[in-house]
Amino acid sequence: MSAPIFGGRQVPRNSAEIEKLCDAIMARIERKDRNEDTLTNADLIDEVWDLIERDSRSGWGLVVRLIERTDPADHNALAYIGAGPLQHLIAHHSNKIIKKLEQYALQQPNLKEALNSVIFDPSSTEPGVVRRLSAIAPDIRLFQGPPER
Repeated sequence: MSAPIFGGRQVPRNSAEIEKLCDAIMARIERKDRNEDTLTNADLIDEVWDLIERDSRSGWGLVVRLIERTDPADHNALAYIGAGPLQHLIAHHSNKIIKKLEQYALQQPNLKEALNSVIFDPSSTEPGVVRRLSAIAPDIRLFQGPPER
């Protein structure tokens, strides 16, 4: 197993460390075979999830950098960011970041495209946040849970 990117610390302490994690994610996205080196990929995912779960500001900074670094024509990369780090950030911190999402969506069309790959559980947050997310990205998919029997 490879060493954690941040030497075992749970949250990057500065933008250089967030940039290092962003570099690792972008390198992973750009690989043709995303299944190669699975252990390293699992470690990277653990680092990203830990960062997002523990610190909404650093998680937001990471997602913004990923979106800014992605070519608008790279729909697969935007989907990867949306279904991964962005979805995880929304799942854990939607109440804290909804205003930032609204403001950033006005400036950055890549965010709207990434949001289209998010599957959001509306029961995990307030109804107002769900309406606001739907206003930003009308195609966002809402998870309704398993059908009742």
